[in-house]
Amino acid sequence: MLNSVEATPRSAAPKRSYAARLFGYDIFISFALGPPPRGTRSYASDLTRRLREADYTVFFSEDEAPVGNQLDSTLHQALLRSHALVVIANRETLEEPRWVRTEVEEFRKVRRDRPIVPINVGGALQDGELSSRVQEWLAHQGNIWINESNEAVSAGLASDDVVNRLATAPNSKKANQRWRWMTRTVFTLLAALAIALAVATFRVIDSKNHLEIALRNATALRLNTEAQTMLSGARPGGLVLGLSKLLAAHRIAPHIEIENTMWTEVFALERVNKIIKTNSSAEVVRFSPDGRRFLSGSGDGTVRLWDAQTGQPIGEPLKGHNAWVRSVAFSPDGTHLLSGGADGTVRRWDAETGQSIGVSLKGPKAEVMSMAFSPDGRRLVTGSKDGILRLWNSETGQPIGEPLDSHGSWVTSVAFSPDGRRLVSGSLDKTLRLWPAPDAWPNELCAKLTRNMSRKEWREQVSPDIEYREQCPGLPIPPDAPAQESPSIAPGKDNKTD
Repeated sequence: MLNSVEATPRSAAPKRSYAARLFGYDIFISFALGPPPRGTRSYASDLTRRLREADYTVFFSEDEAPVGNQLDSTLHQALLRSHALVVIANRETLEEPRWVRTEVEEFRKVRRDRPIVPINVGGALQDGELSSRVQEWLAHQGNIWINESNEAVSAGLASDDVVNRLATAPNSKKANQRWRWMTRTVFTLLAALAIALAVATFRVIDSKNHLEIALRNATALRLNTEAQTMLSGARPGGLVLGLSKLLAAHRIAPHIEIENTMWTEVFALERVNKIIKTNSSAEVVRFSPDGRRFLSGSGDGTVRLWDAQTGQPIGEPLKGHNAWVRSVAFSPDGTHLLSGGADGTVRRWDAETGQSIGVSLKGPKAEVMSMAFSPDGRRLVTGSKDGILRLWNSETGQPIGEPLDSHGSWVTSVAFSPDGRRLVSGSLDKTLRLWPAPDAWPNELCAKLTRNMSRKEWREQVSPDIEYREQCPGLPIPPDAPAQESPSIAPGKDNKTD
């Protein structure tokens, strides 16, 4: 209150937050000191506590002003820096407003655009004669006020309705939110500066390696293109040389375009390892890798993270799908989540923040019924209602190769082997199907060959500037000779026409 006559001794030290110092107060509470029924200190104190628990900065003179200070300047500065004024308007205070009136008039004079919210205690403002008298300074008629009972004020306990309605009064962001936003921004800028300096330093030190990497990437993509044309028969060279170039490209610089070509060739040469008959359909569930959390998908299109020990939800539901969520998965390190829906999309989420990562993965239009990460987290396999399996790069969201359309019904479960070299899929067609996974593709293709390129062939077909690498470890490397026989397909393997 603006006059020390109404002040009572206080023992609390100042509790003003950094957010209030920088951005002002969200709410200033004006109330009458002194004994009840006029004084409402206990009620104002409880209301302050409840609003602070809701993350608002609140000026309450009983704990914001240092001991022994005159309150005039302290409260005046607080009024000027508050976004809303809340007046506890009990009958006794309205009949004898004193400095409560002064606070209202001062706030209105300097803060015409900011709200004054009376708390109508016991219907005092509905007394026609009293309401007319206080209209001159409170100007409450035609505005919204909040009702409170005499019993609540006497007990010194703010009701939930008053707290909830006051939470909508400030017309700007909370000071605490703005303070957190500012500190996060400062730390983000400092971190970005540190990263930029580190990147600049790395580029200066590692420029030679950068050029070498660029050469490898360019060479690998060239070899991949040449391999594709040889394997399709559009260019001379044949199956063996085409596979050798493709494997050389993979060893030099793995790339999603190279994986696409490997995928095509693996399943063109040998599409499925085994088909296992079962008497029932297959299903799948997903826990986090450490077993401490689990995921659920709902018919309303939301995904939910739960504490496996307590059964309590963690955070808010994750929203993004516009139809049922049919499948969910954790990344091997537990940092990312995946969800597949009846809308035919796969969505990626940050397990810590619940924020969506990148754009949704869109494949076939059918519902995504199952999914699984590879053990290293780099790839993802999904199964859908139309019987199709699809591989994805989990970091970029790009599909790898063409869809596998082999099941005759819904693919209800998929999984990688622990070593990442095999895939298994289960379906309502009562079959399980085993497939070679990306980590096994080099060996699958190497099984079609009898030897590596010679070093001379490497220099001629790959690059004289890149050190020789075995395309198929374990197969012989022919010696350089004036007349070198063309590499041949292993006995018993399928051959393609050159």
